[in-house]
Amino acid sequence: MIKKLRSNKLFTDSIIYFTSQIINKLLPFLLIPIITRYLTPEEYGMVTSFNVVLGLSAVFVGLSMNGAVNVTYFKYSHNQMKSYVFMSLVILVVSLIVSLLGVNIFSNYITTITHIKIKWINLAIFSAFFQFITFINLALWQAERKAKYYGLYEILQSLILSLLTIILLIAFQLKETAVILAISTSIIFFGIMSLIFLWKRDYISVKFKKEDYKDLLHFGLPMIPHQLSGWISTQYDKIFVLSMLGLSAAGLYSIGYQFGMIISILTLAFNKAWSPFLFKKLASSPTLNEKIMLVKYTYLYFISIMIIAIFISLIGPYFLVNYVGSQYTKSIEIVSIITFAFAFNGMYFMVVNYLFYMKKTYILAIITFFNSILYIVLSYLLLKQYGIYGVAYATLLSYFLSFILVWIASQKIYPMPWRFWKYATK
Repeated sequence: MIKKLRSNKLFTDSIIYFTSQIINKLLPFLLIPIITRYLTPEEYGMVTSFNVVLGLSAVFVGLSMNGAVNVTYFKYSHNQMKSYVFMSLVILVVSLIVSLLGVNIFSNYITTITHIKIKWINLAIFSAFFQFITFINLALWQAERKAKYYGLYEILQSLILSLLTIILLIAFQLKETAVILAISTSIIFFGIMSLIFLWKRDYISVKFKKEDYKDLLHFGLPMIPHQLSGWISTQYDKIFVLSMLGLSAAGLYSIGYQFGMIISILTLAFNKAWSPFLFKKLASSPTLNEKIMLVKYTYLYFISIMIIAIFISLIGPYFLVNYVGSQYTKSIEIVSIITFAFAFNGMYFMVVNYLFYMKKTYILAIITFFNSILYIVLSYLLLKQYGIYGVAYATLLSYFLSFILVWIASQKIYPMPWRFWKYATK
């Protein structure tokens, strides 16, 4: 049995991704008691604001080029991929320039909302640019099913981030600036390293191909509303709390949110192993029995994630009491709510891959756009009634609805035997 599992590429890749995700998330997690004792909730709110801007920048800088590269890898030869990757980098540069121009034109308005200086906003945009170069590099390792390289790269980045944070925060006493500089420096450094890796691995060929340009934009442009909706569902709550309740409340909310999203370590790790496995299966025109097996794996995953979510939501708050400083204890009640939100988000990953495979991202954009509008309304109404806890409930409802709607859409675009028991009786 053990030998059989070891020979199963999906299983071994999942273990590697899971281990790297654990280490990758554990290192910043271990920094929390240090950060919460060196930074006030208001100062941590400024770090939160920087991360929010970084996340928003990623929506417009890059246009989800890494997703297009991941899917196209299974349809193109290596020589075709070289020009495809090059064109993705060209689009990345153009999107960087446009984003910088847009932000600096509306700098007064943006700085008022985010409560941080324009220099930090520009730094966030540059960081998003280099982050996407790393994403493209990682997407190719993921498609090649080289989980060891992927995992090691992510772990090294987290180590550098953690060390820089400790040095700048404790040794240089830079307060919130320490964390912001640590985040941006680590992203930029590994972005440059990723560009070198792409060149060394012969994945860049300076060729302008119109068909690649069109395909990338066909994939990426519809992803802007989708990614914006994703940002709204994961980051808008923080900027909303920030603008409505201030920096201190945003800092408290972010700490509770970080604990609640522990389950995303599992879901993201598994999806990184699952998506190339699924894309390869779908590309080979699977039989009905093979589709039924994919469905059974998916249902087993759903059950497992919900059991883990229940466990985390029960023990998480008790652990948090002794982990953070007394200034942050108000964030404890958020943990259970966010845990189930990310459980549904993990289930969403399992069904959205069918839309990615078929490159029907415009459907995803429509669903997430309207879901985001609903989320904004719910956040506003529930925040007025329940404060920061109301925003957490809005996040939970948003993730659940997104999962259900995308599941329905994926079934229409790529039908799967979700009611497999009916086929078994025939």
